[in-house]
Amino acid sequence: MGGSAAELISEPLSHTHRANLLLVLLLTQVFQVLLLAVAVFAFFVGFGLLAIRDSVIQAWIGHAPTPITWNWHVVVLHLPVSSQLYQVAVFLSAFAGVYFTVYAVSDATYRQQFFEELSRGLEQAIGVREVYHVVRTSQAAEQ
Repeated sequence: MGGSAAELISEPLSHTHRANLLLVLLLTQVFQVLLLAVAVFAFFVGFGLLAIRDSVIQAWIGHAPTPITWNWHVVVLHLPVSSQLYQVAVFLSAFAGVYFTVYAVSDATYRQQFFEELSRGLEQAIGVREVYHVVRTSQAAEQ
């Protein structure tokens, strides 16, 4: 490549490329929050099934727990989870997801640890893009 330094300056990222990079960061964070929320939901459902008896639920809400039944056209599925346990687990997992999101956005140490590897990958992708543009530009100039 026999071009001058001015010829080897890469093209800046377009708005589409920047949006793509932000989308990668956003989807990674969303996936992590969803994974945490599902894990918290599974924990509370399992804990509720093991630790809280139907008599305790009845004492709290004033009537017997309502079982969850999914009725499809051919199959009726009776889950061992009460509606009340399901609602509490959904609420607590959603709260944990929101809390984790706020923590991830506001804590610099967490952002540094989590996004360090991801940002290295994105920097590498941008570097490869720059090399590609330089090679493409130099080949076009030679023709």
